[in-house]
Amino acid sequence: MIWSARLFADPHFHMDATLSCGTPRFNAPGTLLEGIGLWGELKEVMTQDEVVGRALEYCHRAASMGLLAIRSHVDTCDDRLPGVSALLEVREKVRECIDLHLVVFPQGGLSGDPTARANTIRALDMSVDIVGGIPHFERTKADGAASVSKL
Repeated sequence: MIWSARLFADPHFHMDATLSCGTPRFNAPGTLLEGIGLWGELKEVMTQDEVVGRALEYCHRAASMGLLAIRSHVDTCDDRLPGVSALLEVREKVRECIDLHLVVFPQGGLSGDPTARANTIRALDMSVDIVGGIPHFERTKADGAASVSKL
């Protein structure tokens, strides 16, 4: 594949939360930390079918505008891995029109969430493409540096 000729979505995109604005509530202050907190609330109530539906809708919109590839982070800090399962299903369904690359992303931090490392490995075993992390969200600078090394 010639990646330079492809059009990509934002590399920090989270398709497991796409088109969910207002669910469970709006990010009134509009801050990143509030958004991360809202993600924690959303993942408690979202279902795999909802993620599939929203992600397919986004992919259809993106393809209609000429987008050829999407790279999306997908949270691995939920033992059920609903986003991972849903987005692997979406990747299969859109493969004829969009190259969907999935990035494992331990949203709670690799050291901040007790199951993040095991879930990240499980997601990779399920065929997620790329390893990502959030070292600036770890408890200490040393934990952040350690998470980069481990990932």
